Order: sequence, then structure tokens, then C-alpha cells
Amino acid sequence: LVQRIRFIKKAQSVGFTLEEIGTLLDLADGRNRRRVQAVTAARLAQINGKLADLARMQAALAHLLHQCLTTGEVHPCPIIEALAEGEDASQV
Repeated sequence: LVQRIRFIKKAQSVGFTLEEIGTLLDLADGRNRRRVQAVTAARLAQINGKLADLARMQAALAHLLHQCLTTGEVHPCPIIEALAEGEDASQV
């Protein structure tokens, strides 16, 4: 039981969902490596997608902050303008 809990905690710590962990537990004998690889590759693809989204958001926010810092107080805040325009601020 303790070993199973450790397995679950380790799997969660690298990003597997409980559903995926259940699948991995079903495959714990290690004989179906292709299925284990498929579950792992799918999780990795999802993480890479999230990282790409975070990088896009980071770039957009850095750009907006830079614009806000350099436009001066007499102009409207570019951050508020970008958000109020209803456009995708990440595309700014």
C-alpha cells in the first residue's frame, strides 16, 4: 500500500492526472511499454502546449508592461486599452 501511494505521489509530481495514474497502475507490470509510452507522450504533449501558452502570455504581458512604462503618464495605459478593446491581448 505504501509503495502504491509513493507511485501515485511521484506520478502526480511529474504531471500525470489521476486518470492517467490509474492507467499506469493497470500497466504496472511493465509489459505493455507502448501503452505506457503513449500515456507519457500524451501528457508530455499537453505540458508542452501549456508551456507554449505560458511563453506566449509572458511575451504579451512583457510587451504591454514595456509599452505602459514607456508611453508616459499623459497617454492612456496601453495595458487597459489592450484589455478593453476586446482583442486577444496575447496577440498585442
